[in-house]
Amino acid sequence: MLLIATRACRWNLVLGSFGTRLSWRELISIYGSSLFLGLVSPAKIGEVSRAWWVKDRVPGLHIAAFSVAFDRALDIPPMFILVSLFGALALAPEESQALNMFRLSLVMLSLMIIFLLFRQEYFSNLVGRMTRKIVGRLVSENGERSQSTRMPPPVVAKAVALSVVSQCLAVVQMYCFARCVRIDVDPVTLYAVVSIATMVSWLPITIAGMGTREAAVVAALSGIGIAAEQSVGFALVWLLNFFVMLLAFGSIFMIRTATSTKAERKSVETPGEVRVRDP
Repeated sequence: MLLIATRACRWNLVLGSFGTRLSWRELISIYGSSLFLGLVSPAKIGEVSRAWWVKDRVPGLHIAAFSVAFDRALDIPPMFILVSLFGALALAPEESQALNMFRLSLVMLSLMIIFLLFRQEYFSNLVGRMTRKIVGRLVSENGERSQSTRMPPPVVAKAVALSVVSQCLAVVQMYCFARCVRIDVDPVTLYAVVSIATMVSWLPITIAGMGTREAAVVAALSGIGIAAEQSVGFALVWLLNFFVMLLAFGSIFMIRTATSTKAERKSVETPGEVRVRDP
């Protein structure tokens, strides 16, 4: 939960750069509900719903979509880099040409990520095209383009710092899971294996990757010499953590839905309305 809270604070920091800072109650409600939808629905419904719920709090849907996309972009590239590095070091000889090519591609990928973080206008155009495909419009009601998505460098630096903290928390979490089933492996290798399983779970085979993710992590751990019973135990602990998150975020979603329904009913009723009961 501390990992999720760190990422939620990072998204709230991004929103704050556009003049909107959610209260703790609103942040828990929106972020938790979107995570629940992301766990139980296909594609990226969770991210889309998060942008939709804050579209009235920021200067347009374009800004809302950008805040979510920028937030997710801070998590996915490090995962790809770590998995690629793990794969190259595990499969290639120490001085192979393939490893040298990988080192060059890793430098190029890092430069591309830095470019996307600090040249946000270009990144904004990419997000804008995705927004157009999802909701069918990129401009505001009066036909003018939305506000610039340029964020102050201190905000970007703080967001990157929170991303580093969240990645460290993820490594610690996976290491604690491994110690529960007495798996002796270094935390970085374990996190790389888990990242591989997470990417496999993105395949549209089962809802939220259940089963696919656990099978992938068992195969990956077995591939690096971990006993089968320990690999299965780690996968089951991870699955238990998934169900705990599902229960927690599902409760938040239900509370948010009930609260929204109650608020809509109150808004429909006029102040001086008199109800006549049937005899």
